[in-house]
Amino acid sequence: MSGPQTDRGSSIGGPPVLAGPGLMDPTKPLSRESAKAFEAFCAYRDMGPGRSVAKVGLALGKSTTLMARWSGRWAWVARVATWDADTAVKVAMAQQEEIVEMRSRHARISAAFLGKVVGGLAKLDPGELKPGELTRMFDVAMKAERTSRGASSETRAARPAVATEHPLDNLSPAEFFARAETWKTRFAGGIQ
Repeated sequence: MSGPQTDRGSSIGGPPVLAGPGLMDPTKPLSRESAKAFEAFCAYRDMGPGRSVAKVGLALGKSTTLMARWSGRWAWVARVATWDADTAVKVAMAQQEEIVEMRSRHARISAAFLGKVVGGLAKLDPGELKPGELTRMFDVAMKAERTSRGASSETRAARPAVATEHPLDNLSPAEFFARAETWKTRFAGGIQ
């Protein structure tokens, strides 16, 4: 037999062998693929998941029969599978980069917020805020920072729902400030 092997295994003088590096690049025409056939392939490729030869024919003013023939001859389905797989990898990589950047940004914001809460604890005037309000802010900021850094947002196996009255609301100012100093010492080393 003579002539190149096609995607259908025949040895007619049709399309080139569709295996090997670079031969299935969905951004370039195949050897001997006409400009019009490649234009139709690009339209098919760019239609996305709802693509069909009938839609390409309608969009380009060509018959569905011609589009089906070109699709088979020029391996549109295989070339689009390559395109879709490559696109999926690129999208996933871009999303991963954005997630890393987002987590870093959220961690910086959360750490800054946590620093403000700790600073507020030291300056707390018992007449202005209830201790529970600052501790709730502290809890939210700490949870946000831990989540942003990929750590568990819970420090215990199970936490009760936040009550409308916080247990620290009932502490005397002296008791509260003693606890605040403990928190300040414990957490100040991790704030930058």
